[in-house]
Parts: sequence; structure tokens; C-alpha cells
Amino acid sequence: MWRTAAPAGRSRLLHRRLRDPPPLFASVADPPLRGRLALVTTGRRSRSDMGSRSRHLGTSVKSTLFPMHVLGAGSMGLLYASAMQRACEKLGERKGDEDPVTLLMRPHHEPRLRKREAGKRLAEVNVTGLPSDDVSGNASVTKTYHVPVELIGEANPSPIRRLLLCTKANDAVPALRGGWERLASNPGEPVARVIVLSNGALAVRDAIQEDFGLGGGDGEVEIALATTTHGAHRDDEDSASAGYHVAHAGLGTTHSTDPELIRACRSIGWDAETLAERDMHVMLWRKLAVNCVINPLTAVHDVKNGALPVLERDVAREILDEVSFVAQLELSSRFVDIYSDGTVGADVDWLRSATEQLSTSSLEEYVYRVARDTSDNVSSMLQDVRAGRTTEVQCLNGYVAEVGRRHGLGGEGGEGACPKNEEMCRRVEELRS
Repeated sequence: MWRTAAPAGRSRLLHRRLRDPPPLFASVADPPLRGRLALVTTGRRSRSDMGSRSRHLGTSVKSTLFPMHVLGAGSMGLLYASAMQRACEKLGERKGDEDPVTLLMRPHHEPRLRKREAGKRLAEVNVTGLPSDDVSGNASVTKTYHVPVELIGEANPSPIRRLLLCTKANDAVPALRGGWERLASNPGEPVARVIVLSNGALAVRDAIQEDFGLGGGDGEVEIALATTTHGAHRDDEDSASAGYHVAHAGLGTTHSTDPELIRACRSIGWDAETLAERDMHVMLWRKLAVNCVINPLTAVHDVKNGALPVLERDVAREILDEVSFVAQLELSSRFVDIYSDGTVGADVDWLRSATEQLSTSSLEEYVYRVARDTSDNVSSMLQDVRAGRTTEVQCLNGYVAEVGRRHGLGGEGGEGACPKNEEMCRRVEELRS
């Protein structure tokens, strides 16, 4: 990976110039700027290696999504578990008596579950608005799905080949620890894959790789990324009765680096698109920018998303300055080569497009457009604060600061790498004190 060497006092220079693009991106249009930071290599894989890795994600020994497990019993986990069960039927990929989709749930869900033969558990998931054969996307129709359930932490020798991760970002690694050994693959078998659909997917991906020691070696668990704009919410939060009720409140689009997930989504009429790894990173950094502004500011001020345009616009701009700078540093380190003669080894058209999409002005326009489109929504962070739950702020604003520190920003020990994002972490966490 390319990293920035940060001499003493350099972080102050960086923060005075946050509205300038990072040197690797700037080199396309402004070669002199490239020399303002010292760049050192630390064994980063070449772009050709990363390209082959990306292709490998779509061409495993057996190119199939099923059987799959879904981890997470929130609205999105239940929605996708039901959708994937429907997709398996549409694609005709059910194998004998094998359950095509299984929900992984924490033990406290047991009272809500139903039992079937041999003591197996079922979650009754009632989904309003999920497309089906008889009614396609009619929001007034409710369809019931009976999805098999396994409880996290219970002894279970059966392997997990595909895992769709839909937990909250800060719950992902603890939840995975309860069944990680089931993701191991034997020689000659398909490599197990985790598809991260959680909010803060980049932070979750990095946390998984660090916690479980993944380094891209042969036979290791693969990590694919996904994101969605589908809207869904649970209508049973205050009910202790059996079953779950999910309102599919808005059709959206699913993007993923996993082509089999996209094929499954399309089979039930959902809009879905496979993205290359580099394009997924751009999309996820843009989504992260939205979450780094809307979530903490609405939580701190206890307002709906629509109030954002009148909230601390200068603070929002500074948050986005930092996100823009760090995002471009990170993408530069992953997808751009600088050769000994100073030339840039990258697709110049993609580089220019990514630079524009991740500019502060572009991110700012996007953030306020999302705030307008979701004006009546209560952000997930505000919901967590009101309920006294741990928020995802460390996986959002905290992640931006962490990536900045990786690239040498900040003072001694990385302190002050991204001061506005670090400040938002403190302000949100003080709400629970």
C-alpha cells in the first residue's frame, strides 16, 4: 500500500489544504502538487493483482449463492432473507431437502420462533410490498415467508459457504465470532464468502480482515461488498408475539462486487448492478460521506433529516473536506500506481471521474439531496440515541479518522488526523453520558 510519510508539522499543512485533491489524484491535472508529500511503498499489491482478485470473487469453484446464511434480524436482514428465499425458488437452485436460506439469530429471538420437524426453528417473516409472482411490488399485499433459523453460539458442525452480513456495523465482528469456524473451507471445496451489506461496509470489511487475520491468501474467506437503497422498517418492534413484520417501504437498487447476489436480486424483479471493486469503493465513500454528516448532526440536534440544511453548515463542510481528502488518499493507495519516472499507472478517465465524485462540492450536493429526499426520516443514529443504544459513529466518522491515521495524517500517534470527524464522535458519545 502507498502511504504518506508525515514529518512533524506536516499535518497542519494538510489540514490547511484539505480542499486540494490528494497528490496522487492531483497528479493527473497538476503534476507539481505531486511533490508536496513524500510517498513510500509498503508492499502493496499491483493493480493487476487486485484486478485478478476481483475477477476471482465472481468465478469460484462453484458459481452459486445457495445455500446461504443471512446474519442480522433487523429490517434489512429479514427483507433480504425473504427475498433470497424467493430468488432461489425463481432460479430453481434448491438442492433436495437443503434449506436454501437460513437466518442466523441471537438466542434472545427464540420466543418469537416457530418449531418444525426434528426441532428445527423457523422465523415467520411477513413482508409487505416484496415482489412476488401474483403481485409485483403491490405495497398493499403482505406475503409470508418461513425462513429456517440457527442460533448464534449453538454447536453446529455444518459449514457456511455464503454469508450475507446485515448487522449494525459495530455488531458485525462480535456476531461473526460466534460462527467463524463454520466458514472454513476444506481443500477442493468452494472458498467461503462473506458479503457485507451492513451500514459502514468499508469499516466492517477492515474490522473483519484485522480481527480474523485475513490477508488475501489462497483458501481464506473472501470478502465481497454490497450496498442498497431499498427502504424497509420493522413493524413489530414493540410486539412480543411470534413472527416478524417488515414493511418494504421503498424499492431501491442493490450494488455489489458479488455477481451472484446481483443475479438473485434481478430474478425477483429488483434493480441491481455488479460493480468493479474500485467503483464500489467510490460509491461506498460517497455513502459514508452522507452518513458522516446526516447521522451525527441529526442525532446531536434531535431532528429529522429534513432539518439538516439549517444545521451547522460550516461544520458539515469541514466534515466533508476531511472525508473527501481521506477517501482520495485511500483510493489512490488501492488503485493507482506511481512509477519511478513519476507517471501515473491508472485509468485516467476513471481517475478523473472518481476525483469529481469525491470532491467536497460533489459530496456536499449529494448529502443535501439525500437529506431532502429523506426529509421525514429519523436517522438510524438518532433512533439509537433515543433508545439508549450504542451508535455506529465510530464506524462512520471514527473510520474516516482511522483511515486518515493509516495514511500518516495527524500529529504524534495520529492525534488530530481528521479533527471535525473526531469531534463528531465525541459529541455523539457525550449524548449517552
